[in-house]
Amino acid sequence: MYQFLLESVEESERRYALMSQHRVEKLAQLPRHIRPRYRVIVVDELANLLKHHDGIEKQLMMLAEKARASGIHLILNTQRPDAKVLDGTLRSNLPARIALSVQKSTESKIILDETGAENLLGKGDHLVKWDNGTLYFLHGFDV
Repeated sequence: MYQFLLESVEESERRYALMSQHRVEKLAQLPRHIRPRYRVIVVDELANLLKHHDGIEKQLMMLAEKARASGIHLILNTQRPDAKVLDGTLRSNLPARIALSVQKSTESKIILDETGAENLLGKGDHLVKWDNGTLYFLHGFDV
């Protein structure tokens, strides 16, 4: 996983060089015939990954800080939202956050920077906070 994230950081830097060469700020502004495909990196159980693999947090931080404009996006999941797993710098660089039902208001604050997720009923209820700070209650299918 470390090698994959390292290669993703390098790919982000290559994309930034390409965007600079063409004087654009976002991947979508590149001519279609040279535009790299978007990438979505899904990390399931972030807490476990960070606990067992040194150096992963630095690579995730680098991707979270600037990879979005280069078309590389992160989806991070954890069963245990705590401040050690989701440090403030990493959280502040995530453009959207989704919270399902949690046990404690402190867990909701870690995910969303505010309480509320501890009051969700489960069964598809979730809160979504966009990068503009707006919080939405949504209901999805209970699977």
